[in-house]
Amino acid sequence: MSFRHGGARGGGVGVALPLAAVALLVACSRPPERLVMARMAQPAGVLVYVGQDHGTFRAAGLDVVWRDYPAGRDALSALLAHEVDVAVAYTTPVVLQSFDHPELRVLTTLHTGRRNCAIVLRRDRGIVSAEGLRGRTIALTPGTSAEYFMGSLLAYSAIPASAVHVINREPNGLVEALRTGEVDGIVVWPPLLGRAERALGPNGAVVLHSDVYDEASLVVTRADVLATRRPALLALIRALARAEAIAADDPAAAPAALARALPGEDPVDLRSGLARVTPRLGLDNRTLTLLDTAAEWFGARQGRRGPPPRYVDMLAPSLLLEVEPEAVTVEGAR
Repeated sequence: MSFRHGGARGGGVGVALPLAAVALLVACSRPPERLVMARMAQPAGVLVYVGQDHGTFRAAGLDVVWRDYPAGRDALSALLAHEVDVAVAYTTPVVLQSFDHPELRVLTTLHTGRRNCAIVLRRDRGIVSAEGLRGRTIALTPGTSAEYFMGSLLAYSAIPASAVHVINREPNGLVEALRTGEVDGIVVWPPLLGRAERALGPNGAVVLHSDVYDEASLVVTRADVLATRRPALLALIRALARAEAIAADDPAAAPAALARALPGEDPVDLRSGLARVTPRLGLDNRTLTLLDTAAEWFGARQGRRGPPPRYVDMLAPSLLLEVEPEAVTVEGAR
């Protein structure tokens, strides 16, 4: 079913204001609650950086300990290893882990986007389109959105996966593999995308984007954390919602927060990556479609038998309903 926001009851104004003031004073007197959160160091996760930059987590009563990872795949692994309480990851690693970890719970999306992932090719190898990928060597980081993007592009282009030699590289080794000519191309996301283009020099790179792949990043926890840390998770969603409002009201807030959080990255790369994503909280049917479609693709690729996970059961909409009820429109979530 779809969830809708009910109106507040009126009356009792003379009592409500003093009680609210007392509640605020009590909340401010409490020490902040510690929450460990794994995030990916990418423009797609900009709302967490805006929140950090503007103090929305502290204002919500949280002391967030950040763990930064180059990919959401690694952030999610930390969550499953009980090293963190919450993680930010793209749909791809969530799907891959969900086959064996039904305890995952999705609290909200953090961004949606298209054309954020791309293949950067060496122009001197004569590849100018997806058709030219046949017989080529492409490096990517397995278990990430790059793997799913590559598979989607090949399928759309009617190119068998066996026609392309795909090798695995961790994110920090992709650009060097491209620069040295070890591979013909790499699959990357911002800010690695800009680094890869610069590594090949002016006019040395061909960048293949595609509209056949939609993406989203998700704020994910485990069922046991949701059951025992609900107030802290609710505070987290409130802080992210405030960051979302700040980013919407002030166009300079997101790029400034990214520049401060990722000082080693080129500001041009960060702005370019930011332009490719839409920061937003939400749980809708599109989120379910992204999860179901990816599960079907990976299930077939890995030869898994039986039905895929029921992602509607992995969605945990109650926190977002309390904070931004209009952002929850998914059918059948509990």
